[in-house]
Amino acid sequence: MLATVTSITSKVSKFGGEAFLITFKGEDGKSYRTWVATNNGNFARWSDIIFKWGKGTVLSGLIVKKGNLIDADSQFYIS
Repeated sequence: MLATVTSITSKVSKFGGEAFLITFKGEDGKSYRTWVATNNGNFARWSDIIFKWGKGTVLSGLIVKKGNLIDADSQFYIS
């Protein structure tokens, strides 16, 4: 799926460290979200999106798990 980052917010994770809520607008016009925590293995993949590219970044290759939740383990590309 192709989607554009619409916001990134940070919270203290209940498991320790920091967690980021990333929201998206999909190519289908729907809103999506994912959570990424600093202590998870997938954080390295997301860190440039969170700290460097940010809002407005278009990503392809995202996988929707269920409802509007994007799998944080998606192997995405910056489009």
